[in-house]
Amino acid sequence: MNIPLLIPAYNPDHKLTDLVAGLSAAGFSDIIIVNDGSAAKYAGIFAELNANPVCRVLEHAVNMGKGYALKTGLNYFCLNYQGAAGLVTLDADGQHRPEDVRKVSSALGTSGRKLVLGARALGRNTPLRSMVGNYLTRLVFMFISGRRLTDTQTGLRGIPARHARTFLALKGDRYEYEMNMLMSSKAAGIGIEEVPIESVYIDGNKSSHFNPLLDAMLIYFLMLRFASSSIIASLTDMAIFALVLKLMSGSLVVAIVIARLGSSVVNFIVNKGFVFHSRRRLVETLLRYYLLVVAMGAAAYVLIQTVSSELGIGIIISKIIVEVALFLASFSIQRDFIFGDTAEESAL
Repeated sequence: MNIPLLIPAYNPDHKLTDLVAGLSAAGFSDIIIVNDGSAAKYAGIFAELNANPVCRVLEHAVNMGKGYALKTGLNYFCLNYQGAAGLVTLDADGQHRPEDVRKVSSALGTSGRKLVLGARALGRNTPLRSMVGNYLTRLVFMFISGRRLTDTQTGLRGIPARHARTFLALKGDRYEYEMNMLMSSKAAGIGIEEVPIESVYIDGNKSSHFNPLLDAMLIYFLMLRFASSSIIASLTDMAIFALVLKLMSGSLVVAIVIARLGSSVVNFIVNKGFVFHSRRRLVETLLRYYLLVVAMGAAAYVLIQTVSSELGIGIIISKIIVEVALFLASFSIQRDFIFGDTAEESAL
């Protein structure tokens, strides 16, 4: 097979050598392994792998994180595999079967354009932390990106050579790097294809170096960054609204109009350039965006009055309740219809 494999490894056990043996038997003859600063007692494992003719071991002097190790391997690939269609990444813990690696490799070889994910189905054998983490990440990812994926945390991925440098330049040194790869793919115009694979969890996934607290926080912080402009715009809108409402002696219409105009400028500039990286024409995008601003302003006026009168609460509290609901709708509409690109990803 002419598609190399990339395996980041930190303090691995015999499962890594067994995995390499299985991959070699399955016909894979080019395996890049990145020793991510493993302890000295694991040197024998890497020496054995380095002596294997199908392997090349790259070394980190200290532990740098999975994302950093993946980028080390990607960099090596970019410099040494100019003729390859891409490379396939997988984990060192033996939870990716050679036949599933073949599936992803074949899909990558056929497409050569899309990021290919080996997608696991959640079932009874899935550890609780993996099930909850994957479900929450899928949900937030779908809301922010508009893409529905089965498995956002899979380490089995086929990376096309044409996009390797794009992914190499992404930020992130730990597990958030893999999420950044998914989050950035839409902005870069990179399609995603999922290939069903077997779910394999050995000893309840105990060998995973994923830190449920730190790494989960990094992943969700990354996702929050993509929604930050809408949050900032909402806070700006609320501040202007409260100030104008006080100065204009309770004029709801005037307060909504001025607040919307002020926050819309911030929201448009940041969303177009930094969140969605839209390639739509400016005039077309502006027209669509301000039609949405008018529609949302009208909806806010009606709903604020309704909530205030029906629940008997103040205008400011009513606006907060209404704006939370409208935020979700507005973000989705901007993502799909205002700043979404017109070109089909499959053509990229």
